[in-house]
Amino acid sequence: MNLHRPICQIVMFFIIAEVACWGKAEDEGAASSPTPVARAMLSHTQRFIAVGPRPDELIGVLIWVEEFADRLARFTGRALPVEHGAPLRIVLRDDVQQTSATIAFSQGEESGGWTQRVHVVNPGVADPQEVLDALAFLLLSRHPQSRQSAVERRNRPAVVPAWWSDGIARHVLPKLRAKARRDVQEASEKGRYLPFNRLLMARSMTPGDGVEKAYAAVAVAWLRARRDFDEIFAGLTQRWAAGITEDAAWLGDRIAPGSPWREVEIEWELWLASLRGRQGEFVPATVADVNSLREALTLRRGNAPEKWPPTLPDPMPLEYLIEHRNEAWVAEACRRLAGTADRLRYGRDADMRDVIDRFLLFLRAVERAGAHSSLPGGRWWERRRLERLLAEARGALARLELKVSLQEKEPPSVLNNRPSPFASQEGLERRAWLEIQHDAEQTASPLRTGIR
Repeated sequence: MNLHRPICQIVMFFIIAEVACWGKAEDEGAASSPTPVARAMLSHTQRFIAVGPRPDELIGVLIWVEEFADRLARFTGRALPVEHGAPLRIVLRDDVQQTSATIAFSQGEESGGWTQRVHVVNPGVADPQEVLDALAFLLLSRHPQSRQSAVERRNRPAVVPAWWSDGIARHVLPKLRAKARRDVQEASEKGRYLPFNRLLMARSMTPGDGVEKAYAAVAVAWLRARRDFDEIFAGLTQRWAAGITEDAAWLGDRIAPGSPWREVEIEWELWLASLRGRQGEFVPATVADVNSLREALTLRRGNAPEKWPPTLPDPMPLEYLIEHRNEAWVAEACRRLAGTADRLRYGRDADMRDVIDRFLLFLRAVERAGAHSSLPGGRWWERRRLERLLAEARGALARLELKVSLQEKEPPSVLNNRPSPFASQEGLERRAWLEIQHDAEQTASPLRTGIR
């Protein structure tokens, strides 16, 4: 399945069982050919279970969907409700009788419990965005379902509207978010402007119009940028739990209280115009992006090469790559870390890309150092050069973390008429800790500052 592996390499444990065999002999007299055996693997949080014939594909899907679920939770600011003992099931199956992919999903009670499923036929040719849409629809629908009684959920399970799930599915991934903004810009230039009330019209979960989904991504970004987003999210969730699917009038009253709908459309047009004004810029990094980069640069036993020595610590600081640079496993470890970190650059601004480039420079230098044996007199110089590259990369990361933390934790109080978060003791301590860490990164030995 052509699904990109996310930045977070999660340690999995597997429940492997033979759950199905597909295929039959053409006739009873013919010799039966081997049929693929489906195996089931459970993610480390036990929120998801993947079923399919290829274990490596199942591992990639589980890592991918765990990271995607975490991003959904960060967007809403609330943990995804979990149905204990009933993980969302992702079933992958090959069908040689059809050349295209089929993606279907379902939810409902089964054996006294609530179940959600996504079925992907021929995952090798499936569109990852369609799988994302199905997963986002099921996972985000858990919020209004958590407000229903057992009887209400059984008779009329609440669901989120497609504009909400499609939009969030594209907004939470930087590359898709940037693409959605470009698509909206191109559609606007071609006269395909989508009014806000038309976007909010209820429609079923279908592949749909790509431009409409791009507008949905821009719309949820607009709502997320508002100071009253928590109230908007709570109000919409309550309405969806009650089966109310008409969102335009309610949102209009939140955006422009007591005003005609035209005022709402003006606000929408101004938001779109602001995006056009920033079309040449990349999205600034967030604290979550910095944390994701730190995780991507952490080598753990679950994502390490097979020949990784068992005596090394787990997780392993990057200094060990320098120490063991002449061993065969180091080159593969550097490539894995570099590939995961490099995917985080998409859609990000120059500061984030500069930090990633510095770590890539270090990892590629370590990989090249292990590809040839240095002269005895040159090993000391080589080691110092690698340590310097690592220290410079860490210094840039510390500066970026300080910058994005101050931006997110200390918005101008003049704009929102609220006191600065740093006015609290906890905020002051957080800011002081960041500044101390930044100073330490500039002076400490590389062997004493690790990405943990």
